[in-house]
Amino acid sequence: MMSQYTYFSYNTNEALFPSEREKQLLLDIFGKIDEELQTANPDLLIITDYIKLVLDYCLHAYDRQFKATPMANNDMLARFEQLCDDYYESKRSQTDGLLTVQYCASQLCLSVNYFSDLVRGMTGLSPQKHIQQKMLSKAKNLLLGTSMCVNEIAHVLGFQQPQNFTNWFKKMEQISPNAYRVEQEKRQK
Repeated sequence: MMSQYTYFSYNTNEALFPSEREKQLLLDIFGKIDEELQTANPDLLIITDYIKLVLDYCLHAYDRQFKATPMANNDMLARFEQLCDDYYESKRSQTDGLLTVQYCASQLCLSVNYFSDLVRGMTGLSPQKHIQQKMLSKAKNLLLGTSMCVNEIAHVLGFQQPQNFTNWFKKMEQISPNAYRVEQEKRQK
């Protein structure tokens, strides 16, 4: 149940900034919790329900916060896209392996959960899905725009084993990299 409240692992610079209305709602709930605790026999089920309500209001407030600052969030998405491009252009994938959400969040000075929630809230897709789409696009470009063999492309993208790349590509496209290359070359003729 607590796993849905990812904000518990946000960094302090990723704090919630509730609106005045949200602050008042939360203060009212805290007041009700305090009242219940002051009774002779506090009902733990009621207190638990109030706490869940606080947690849910915080989720709602973060969701509003993500949507309320589209310019800053769009800038963050643009920086994320640039970071992905730079990772492959610098050939860092060949030394450090596959690009990860953790690496991107760290480079953007965000916690993984905040970064994930931000990207998902803005685009509907997880950062991992964005990375995979970027990598798939890069793989397709290398398959069609170079004479590199599949093993070389796997290495360029950061895969430790060429077979892992082949399996991943098949999962993404329902066709092997070599078959994709042949099929696309036939279409271009």
